[in-house]
Amino acid sequence: NLTISGPFSISGNRTLTVIANTTLSGPITGTGTFTKAGTGTLVLNNSTPWARNSAILQLTGGTLTLDGAALAGTDAIRVFASGGTNLTARLFLTDGATIDVGKNTANLRVGYTGGDATGTNIVDLAGTIILPVGGNGGKTQFGVAGSNYLSLLPGGLLATKDVEIAAGGVYNEFNFSGGTLQAIQATTTFF
Repeated sequence: NLTISGPFSISGNRTLTVIANTTLSGPITGTGTFTKAGTGTLVLNNSTPWARNSAILQLTGGTLTLDGAALAGTDAIRVFASGGTNLTARLFLTDGATIDVGKNTANLRVGYTGGDATGTNIVDLAGTIILPVGGNGGKTQFGVAGSNYLSLLPGGLLATKDVEIAAGGVYNEFNFSGGTLQAIQATTTFF
């Protein structure tokens, strides 16, 4: 296990490839797309505030665990295994972790375009994801790539405009295991 202490300023489009279990401890600032790649686990804990306004958070392999971390002002959240066959990309929020998406065109995408058809894409939510109201964003979208799973676990909250299942995904599954699904805007096509 490796722990790296910051603060961290990550600007531009950057990829962090994690092979071993790694924890980032300290504030993260900057703009641009942040991609977590590799088969290892990256942990952002409660001493890792995220102040990356309009930054896209992408997960293309391994696990990104938010253990009490608070990410505010993010752009889209994309979970899609890519870069090889039979990979898994998992986003896990626990212990009060929150992602508050600030851009009104942004969505939570499980199985984003560009992912591998043999990949497995997972969001396990025992924390909170709040998507934006207004604009054409605020949606939870199951994509066209791979097998896609979203589980609302005890203590989990997903506040979304609606849930969309795209045609063409290998498999899509939404599990209710004790969490809360909250509609944030009136719509005729919530699920």
